[in-house]
Amino acid sequence: VFSALPVHLESVAWVPGRTDVLCAGFMAAAWLAVFRGRESERRPLWLAAAAGLFLLALGSKEIAVMLPVFALLQDASGRPWKIRATDCVALAVVAGIFLAWRAYVLSAPGPDPAPPALAGFSTLQRALAMAAIPGMAAVKIILPLPWRIDYAYNELARSVTAMPLALLAVALAATAVIGLIRRRTWGLPLVGFFLALTPVMHFAAFPNYFAERFLYLPSFFLLVGLAAAVRETVKKPGPVARATLAVALAAMIGLSWSQGRWFKDDLIFWQAAVRQVPELAAARNWLGIARQKRGDQAGAEREFREALRLDPGHSVAAMNLAATVSLQGRNDEAEKILAGLIASYPDNPDLHANLAVVYLRMGRPERAGPLVDTALRLQPDHPLAGQLRSRLNGP
Repeated sequence: VFSALPVHLESVAWVPGRTDVLCAGFMAAAWLAVFRGRESERRPLWLAAAAGLFLLALGSKEIAVMLPVFALLQDASGRPWKIRATDCVALAVVAGIFLAWRAYVLSAPGPDPAPPALAGFSTLQRALAMAAIPGMAAVKIILPLPWRIDYAYNELARSVTAMPLALLAVALAATAVIGLIRRRTWGLPLVGFFLALTPVMHFAAFPNYFAERFLYLPSFFLLVGLAAAVRETVKKPGPVARATLAVALAAMIGLSWSQGRWFKDDLIFWQAAVRQVPELAAARNWLGIARQKRGDQAGAEREFREALRLDPGHSVAAMNLAATVSLQGRNDEAEKILAGLIASYPDNPDLHANLAVVYLRMGRPERAGPLVDTALRLQPDHPLAGQLRSRLNGP
């Protein structure tokens, strides 16, 4: 059932989503290495292997930071508690090193992040939207609903479905706690479902409210919990149960196959995204990029302008708009757009490099040079700025 879930389509067919598959695989391998080491005389070697696999999982996706918590929660081994604590502490140290490195990297100059998905809402609205995420995740995993590329900022905070989904999440949480006390076989996986969702529940701000690619790992825990509960309830499934499962599997496989057509190329993908969530500025921006790559500058300009209408602060769409109008020979307009962006985001090296390109097209290398220098000062390895510097320096 796990392999046939339509909700996995984005994770296995789209490059950004495949990070979830890699992360889950490396996490599972690290987890197994920890427990294998407890049965081996070469425990330090297994623990080192677990640490290396854990680093690979962290490099795939940051949700892997939850692995020490998973291991601590699941650990029902009869081994001495000191051994179990050593394993969990070792994983926690690896996670701490990764988080420190991440903080260092993100402290460097670069583009401003997108606004938090729940910005501008009251504390009660944010709490309701956050509480609804596990409920929405459970519905998306169990019911083969049509795939959606993403969910617009603040979408659920205004939706009448937020309260029922939040209540469903509360019911699932209560069931998980009861199961943890009475039936660990299905209680532990349900707790794991909530833990796997914790990094995407907006305790820390990030721009995507919800996406189906977030559900690869949570779906594993939820299905394991449901399977354990069914096994305890139905001791011997009859022909009706088997037939029902076969029909459900066939339906899920068919839906996944049908929706896979949207992943043929980036143009089809983002056209589908815009149809599904027309108010999502990011989808309009990416559709503009897809059109731009195919030489459709007029179509790209239309999408970038629509993205800016939906989100006037979308600086990436504005930068892309400037590039498109410049390619159409309207360099004065591109100069005005990029100069305005630089005034708002002076530490963004991409803006300086792109404005330098515009000046070179206008035949004004004396204006391009200082911009290239600024871009390289902000990011010494900036690829476009490096190419422009070589061009300006000549052979």
